[in-house]
Amino acid sequence: MNSLLFIFKFTLTFVTFSLAHLPYKMVCSIICALLAILPAFSNMIVWLPAGLVLFFQGNTTGMIWFISVHAVTYFIIDGWFYSFIPDIIPYFVGLSVVFGVYVFGITGCVLGPLVFVMTMTLKDIFILQNQRLKQKIKQD
Repeated sequence: MNSLLFIFKFTLTFVTFSLAHLPYKMVCSIICALLAILPAFSNMIVWLPAGLVLFFQGNTTGMIWFISVHAVTYFIIDGWFYSFIPDIIPYFVGLSVVFGVYVFGITGCVLGPLVFVMTMTLKDIFILQNQRLKQKIKQD
């Protein structure tokens, strides 16, 4: 599901930057897509300043259109994508990447989420075993 979100955000940002004739559309598209799947920071830090550039260029209608399209996808479509990932809050994934980089260095981009997922899995195993033990005690 993350790959679909990456492709969707990349395409949306690339198309809107192209239609608005904004520079650095490829770089901004890649940054927006990465921030969508690794939500350490909001991808709003890319498209909101771009909307302000349109405003300062005198293109108020373009700014309203540009910010509206990105805001709707940010607040509605992202939540819909994340609803398919059970028991994982996207901001915890982003924090696991940030703390992984802080603790392990650059390899923490991978190790941080792995440690997070292993911790969540161990918690689920513990809860499942605890429930089985309680059921066994009730039966005896």
